[in-house]
Amino acid sequence: MMNYFPIFVDAKTLDVLIVGGGEVATRKMELLLKTPASITVVSPDLSNGIAAQVELGRVTHLAQYYDEALLPGRQLVFVATSDSKVNQQISKQAKQLGIFANVVDSPELCHFITPSIIDRSPMVFAISSEGDAPVLVRYWRERLETLIPNTLGSLARFSGRKRKIIKGLLDSVSKRRAFWERFFLSSKITDEQEQEATFNQLIQQVDNDAVTLGELYVVEAPTNSDRLSLAALRYMQQADFAFFNQDVGADVIELIRRDAETELVDDVFSYERLSALLEQGERVCILSAEPVQPEDQRWKRLQADYVVNFFASAPSLEKG
Repeated sequence: MMNYFPIFVDAKTLDVLIVGGGEVATRKMELLLKTPASITVVSPDLSNGIAAQVELGRVTHLAQYYDEALLPGRQLVFVATSDSKVNQQISKQAKQLGIFANVVDSPELCHFITPSIIDRSPMVFAISSEGDAPVLVRYWRERLETLIPNTLGSLARFSGRKRKIIKGLLDSVSKRRAFWERFFLSSKITDEQEQEATFNQLIQQVDNDAVTLGELYVVEAPTNSDRLSLAALRYMQQADFAFFNQDVGADVIELIRRDAETELVDDVFSYERLSALLEQGERVCILSAEPVQPEDQRWKRLQADYVVNFFASAPSLEKG
């Protein structure tokens, strides 16, 4: 269970108060300066970093000690003082006013936490251990930094500019999705200079009258989600619809694509329903707690008309 709900907040609406003017407060300010949030720092003294931003007009400075009257109207409060009593006081007062407070190094006083961030704006990746394992978070952030290309942000902005064009050209979600998948799979788009040319080349291949049939992924659901094959997991993440029965474990169901339509059914096989979805170009995943039998006549009937992929779980592979 997640104790913290991950969300991205529109920073244009944020009025943020930072209590404290030292190095910890400076780090919070530097993070907030990457957004359009309004930032106010209250502290008699300031670090050089905060003072420089106040001089530039990017941060408002109140040269005083904290006062409760500073809270109303704020959406977030970062507390970075060395006085534990003041920290507790601010946390309590903020909660009473319905304001989220983050007290540095005091998770028990926090109403929210800030994750470790990989910034490829507008693509942003957030990682958190809910405060339990900061070193582990840092380890994974460092690994992911090496895997996520620096050009990802420009690619996201490019695709955002082209969305209306594709929506106007292709008349169904499945066709638009197929186009973007072809585009993003191109090795050329990592070069910003090649993005426009690649896009235009794929546009020339668009056929709005083409009939796009869906695909069916039949996955043998193991008792332990760690035993799902990488291929099965990849296709589960592509599915538009997913059907499963009560014998499939919750940890396996959790790995289905987040925005897929999921349904608990008594019988995962219904030729008429599956055929209707596949005719619409949908990608359907069936999770079966029973061993997958491709030679079963039910599946053979579907294989005659559609693309059907079967994925055995790792235990079955080991037995084979």
